[in-house]
Amino acid sequence: MKKKGDVLESSEEYKIWLRQSDRDIITAKHSLENQDYYASAFWAQQSAEKALKSAILKEKNELIKTHSIIKLARILEASKDIIEKADLFEPVHQATRYPDISASSPEEDYDKENTEILIKYAEEIRTWAKKKISL
Repeated sequence: MKKKGDVLESSEEYKIWLRQSDRDIITAKHSLENQDYYASAFWAQQSAEKALKSAILKEKNELIKTHSIIKLARILEASKDIIEKADLFEPVHQATRYPDISASSPEEDYDKENTEILIKYAEEIRTWAKKKISL
């Protein structure tokens, strides 16, 4: 495990973010299989976020501290299609974690259908980010 103060060569850090994105989409799919839809939505959001951060690290050598997938997509000058998909993730980071965000709890706000859509869009965003990185 990386310890505080450890420094990665910046040219390699994007790979770590991309690997974690890979693991997060797997976790999203496992959570979907277990009918933990809110958890699945959260991990799909995390996967898309980390893939975009990886691309920004590779392209601009900068780590952007935000959970806004649409902001990350815009920094990368993503297509309209990717930005529209990114927009669906905007409430997910908080709505899947905090019960005071909506009138119901996170586990009540997500179902199989909307979670499957989020996973599909996360995979499309990840594919786009990987192409941007040229992997």
